[in-house]
Amino acid sequence: MANRLKINEMDKVLGYAEAHIEQQNFEGAVVVLHAAMKQLVATLAGEDMNNPSDPDITIYTSKECMVSIDDIKEVCARTLGVSVAEINSRKRTQDVALARQCAIFYTRKQGYKVEELGKVFDRDHSNISHACRAIENMLECDPVMAAKINLVGKNIDAN
Repeated sequence: MANRLKINEMDKVLGYAEAHIEQQNFEGAVVVLHAAMKQLVATLAGEDMNNPSDPDITIYTSKECMVSIDDIKEVCARTLGVSVAEINSRKRTQDVALARQCAIFYTRKQGYKVEELGKVFDRDHSNISHACRAIENMLECDPVMAAKINLVGKNIDAN
């Protein structure tokens, strides 16, 4: 079920965006506004705005994600031949960076929020967004890396 945005919550969204702009965190403002616009489009596309079970805009993920972050880290580590400790570290070797980016990518696909992943992976939200874009680019442009990344995804689904 897609998150829906109530029209009267736009002030809350604009407040988040203004806070990011005041801190000169323009990418954060864009992320907040982009997410709000996607929710607004879903709302205007015919979703029931008067449903009391509609979720509010939240910074943290609701507990509806199917696979835990720790399980995803474990599968990424095992599949790509690194340790979970290395994924959690600041190490930037290619194998560790790929495993970390895969873990971030697949946790985002599970529905975890950027802000939450930033805290879990001890990274800035822009690093989380970059990791997702990097994996998407590899999936499109590099068949060898795409095979590794898809193998991780299959192992997560099988878990």
